[in-house]
Amino acid sequence: MNLELLSNEDNSKVLASIAFAFGHLKDSRSVFPLVKLKNHSDSRVRHGVTFG
Repeated sequence: MNLELLSNEDNSKVLASIAFAFGHLKDSRSVFPLVKLKNHSDSRVRHGVTFG
C-alpha cells in the first residue's frame, strides 16, 4: 500500500478513488492518512474517506 499517494495528489477525483481503494484493502494503516481528508472541500473525497 502506498500511503504517500494521498499526500502527493491534488486531483479530487483521484483522491476519492484512492480513498475507496484503501477501503477495499481494509488495511488499518490507511486510517490516519484518510482522516486528514475528512474536511476536504469535495464531497466525493469526503465520501471516499468515509468508505475508507
